[in-house]
Order: sequence, then structure tokens, then C-alpha cells
Amino acid sequence: MLLSDPSPKVQKGSIKVLTLNIWGLPDIITTFVYKRYKKLDRLWPTKSLRMKAISERLGAYDVVFFQEMWVQKDREYMRTFCKELGFEYHHTFSSGVVGSSGLMVISKYPIHEVFFYRYSVNGRFPRIDHGDFHAGKGFGVVKINFEGHLVTAICTHTIARYSSEDHYKADRISQMWELVRMIKMMKRNPDELFIVTGDLNCTPDSLEYGMLTKVGNLRDSYLEINGEKGYTSVGDERLDYVLYGKSDYWKVTSSAIVLTGAGNLEFRIPLSKYRRKVSI
Repeated sequence: MLLSDPSPKVQKGSIKVLTLNIWGLPDIITTFVYKRYKKLDRLWPTKSLRMKAISERLGAYDVVFFQEMWVQKDREYMRTFCKELGFEYHHTFSSGVVGSSGLMVISKYPIHEVFFYRYSVNGRFPRIDHGDFHAGKGFGVVKINFEGHLVTAICTHTIARYSSEDHYKADRISQMWELVRMIKMMKRNPDELFIVTGDLNCTPDSLEYGMLTKVGNLRDSYLEINGEKGYTSVGDERLDYVLYGKSDYWKVTSSAIVLTGAGNLEFRIPLSKYRRKVSI
């Protein structure tokens, strides 16, 4: 994003952010899941190698928002490695019985406020194999001081669809309504950059997406720049977004779907759960 210059007092600057569903389940779980659904020919469950390949590609960004960063060891590795790339600040949003909502942010600029809200409707307790209820999913808010300008970002990972029938659509609509209510209640400065990002598990033609763009008055950075819906999932759908609030001080200059290649061609290691993630 490029900060415009409406007055001589405002200096130009740019901030580059990335959202990434890191697919951080332990290998033993992913092996079971993909054997069950016969998808091992598509993804190779080698998380440690993927984490290394991902971390080596983050240096160009200023702020990175992770989803499904479940394991403490992975969080520690990412924080330690990325600190060498200039990411001095980080925060993990704790929730659920596993101790983490899966949401984590790393930043090259100071994080001076954080807040987490756990969704009130979040799947079914007996469905341990789905995990959303036990993870305590919600949305995390961070306020970042970017060269003297306030950046407020909300990162979330809404409940998964799990099947074409999408039995959890009502849950996701409830989650979106809670998120939209928070967006509308938050007071923002005129020169503040406001971002909502993450794996929303909905497509650009869905009701959930419309709630964010129409009721929440957010703009889709990728659609605005590229003029197409794009896709970040294997099923040729876009589930990942960097949305932003309209501002006279900020404008989007580029938005791309990145990390499209394999981290290790020999072992066919994709770099994320959905192969492609959204950058802005």
C-alpha cells in the first residue's frame, strides 16, 4: 500500500502485508486426514520443511498474518528465524483447549495494542475431528505504529466448510456478523490504515463476503487492483483476503496472490494449505 500525500505534513510511505494459512497441524494428523480423504497425492505432510521454506520467503514483507499456527515449536521457530529478517515484534492470540487460536502476527514495526474476541458460535463440541470449537476461533486485533502512522489490523480464520454441503454456513454467518459489528464500532482516525485479513473460508460471491464489503464497508484489495476474483484454494476459489477501509490517506498500489510454487520440488511440498495466499 502507498500512503498518499494530501498535505505537506504527511510523508509518503508504503507497507507490505501478507496473509498466510500456514497449515500448521502436526504431521500425524495431516497424514490421517489425507489418507482418509485419499488426497496424499496432492499434499505432502512435511510441516518442518514447509515452515523453513516459508520463513525464507518473508523478508520482503513488513507485517505477516498467520492462520493455523497451532504448535508452540513452530511459533518459536518462526519468531526466532524471522527476527533475523527484521521482524522484531510478534503476538500470538491464545484461545481454546490447545492454547492457541492459530492466529499469529509478526511485524517489523512496533505492536502497541492487541485484543482477541472469541466467536460465540464455533462448530460443535463432539466434532473433535473438525476442531474449530476446541481451537476457540475468533479474531485478533493489533495496532501497529508504522512510521508515526496508526495501522489497525484484524486477523481472523472463520469456521471451515469441510464439505460441499457446508453444514457450518450458519456458524460462519454468525461469526461474520460479530466481526462486522466490531468493525462498525471501532472509531478510526482519518489517516489510519484499517485492514481485515485472513482465511475467511468464503468466496467473493458469498453472503459472508457481502457482509464485510457492504455492511462493513470494506474494499477487496485484490479485486480492486486485478479486476478478477482470483483463487487461493485448490478448488479454484479464493478464500483468503486483504480487505481495507476507505481512506483519503491510503491507497492500494498492488495486490497479488503469492507463494504459488512448491518449497521443495523433490518432495512436492506446498507452502500453504491452499497453495496460494494473498499479498498486498
